[in-house]
Amino acid sequence: MASEKLFGHPLNRRTSAQPVALSEVSIVADPAVLRHLAMFLTSCADQLESGGKSFGHRHLADFERDKFDLEFDVIVATQEG
Repeated sequence: MASEKLFGHPLNRRTSAQPVALSEVSIVADPAVLRHLAMFLTSCADQLESGGKSFGHRHLADFERDKFDLEFDVIVATQEG
């Protein structure tokens, strides 16, 4: 499946207009954060299956916001059209 892509912003430039294409992502986190991330990704997959392109995008920062206050965000978006 060659349509999947990773994008990101440098730590000090999160507000830059264009994200940079990435070939690899490293996650340094404890098991609780990894499980939270896994639950978020599973939720996104379920919503994508049921809603298709109407899914738009979702932010990890908005997912069960009261459980974690992370220094990063993960955004899952539908594929480019």
